[in-house]
Amino acid sequence: MKNLTESQNSEKSIFKRKLFWLVFIYVSLLIWSGIYRYNTPESPVPNTKKSIQLRAYDNDKKLERKIRFAYIEKESKIEKDNLPVVLIHGSPGSAEVFDGLSKLIENRHLISVDLPGFGDSQKDVPDYSIYAHAKYLQEFLENKNIEKAHFVGFSLGGGVILHLAEVSPETVASVSFISSIGVQEYELLGDYHANHIAHSVQLGLVWILQNLTPHFGIFDGIPYTYSRNFYDTDQRPLRKVLKNFEKSFQIIHGKDDPLVPIEAAREHKRIIPQSEYHELDDNHFFIFMRPEKVDELLKSFWKDVENGTAKTRISANSDRISKANQPFEYQIIPVKGATLFVFFIILALVAFINEDFAFLLAGIFVFQGRFGFAFAIVVCLFSIILSITLWLLLGRFFRKKTSLFDKFVASNIFTDRNFGFRFPIYFAVGKTEHGFWNYLFKLVLSAIIWTFIIIFASYFSANTFIWLSILSLQNTFGLILGVYILYLLISFISKKFIFPAKSTK
Repeated sequence: MKNLTESQNSEKSIFKRKLFWLVFIYVSLLIWSGIYRYNTPESPVPNTKKSIQLRAYDNDKKLERKIRFAYIEKESKIEKDNLPVVLIHGSPGSAEVFDGLSKLIENRHLISVDLPGFGDSQKDVPDYSIYAHAKYLQEFLENKNIEKAHFVGFSLGGGVILHLAEVSPETVASVSFISSIGVQEYELLGDYHANHIAHSVQLGLVWILQNLTPHFGIFDGIPYTYSRNFYDTDQRPLRKVLKNFEKSFQIIHGKDDPLVPIEAAREHKRIIPQSEYHELDDNHFFIFMRPEKVDELLKSFWKDVENGTAKTRISANSDRISKANQPFEYQIIPVKGATLFVFFIILALVAFINEDFAFLLAGIFVFQGRFGFAFAIVVCLFSIILSITLWLLLGRFFRKKTSLFDKFVASNIFTDRNFGFRFPIYFAVGKTEHGFWNYLFKLVLSAIIWTFIIIFASYFSANTFIWLSILSLQNTFGLILGVYILYLLISFISKKFIFPAKSTK
């Protein structure tokens, strides 16, 4: 009887707990959201577009499954038509990106497509890479009986066209790059593996938002397809495609492009000696914000191609051919715009787990010239103070009446870096009931001091490796590994012999 009463009291106590009801409400909303999303039909194709069914692709493999491929088609207003023009948008994007440009072009058969995963095309596809998109585009053109066309690629759309030129070269009469991606070296962090890690983190965060939050469809579609698009894509083969492209090529790029740096366009110009190059005083988005800037450039280029007066690799200038054959010299460029925000997110995420490693990264990036000391210090301070606050709040949430926190002296808070893994200390401080604000002040003060110390130490350590000719400035992974090993060695010596942990009893 006594045991039954204790069991009933225990059950009642469970239902009285706030955590139980928070979890119950969360799970209920998550289930409701899942049911709502599952029963929400895919939007129909609007009257302004057409669509066809294509076989799905997983890399080179054509599957039995069919997907919807939507597009906008505009017929020419003249009887004697020229070659058709196929317009490929970026990521994220849709066929509507070219609406403004389409209104300015009347004597061409224009087709603007929704790449799979975007616009009104199928959202759920096996492979979102630019190579898979090129295979879809090839199948689409075969279905439309288009044997040859001019292709215009905006942003990521340029990569799709390059792969199309690789798998179906006879279809491509010419290529026009507008603010387009190409060579891997000037995309985001400049290295495929580093970029892939960044895109993996991005995709992971989107997956969490999509599957572990009751969003009722808000995070479906573009957030996931955009993340998968870059995660599935490998730009490394594009350099070879660009170097081997023999037909007429046009490059139109803005000097102030915050997404695809102008250095990428200049490298495309170098390795494609026949390219017609236009560098505009504009940003990434002029194709739909100011389409009149490219209207006449495109028309003139297409006319020259059809008249046989446009340059090809065979007829390119000998000096440019010579430059194209020279080895690539990678230059680290200052980051800006969206790329700068990516660096901000990287440092913030790293700081949440290991603040010292975030400081080391910041110092190396400053040394490489990606951004200045001011940005590095501000971002690191913001990130670590946010990290301290979140871990403390998390500790307070799980706080018990009898604190499990062993009081440690102020000197340990400052000197015991714990190899950068400081979050257990922050979590423990959050759980204590005594001296919380005192510890918080000391932790923040310690973080501020160590931010300056480690960033500058990392900067000068990287400089030493370059000075001793051990590593090159462009070897980001080498610099990170070298500086981190040096940091671990100094930390071990410091922890063992200089600042040994004091007893907390």
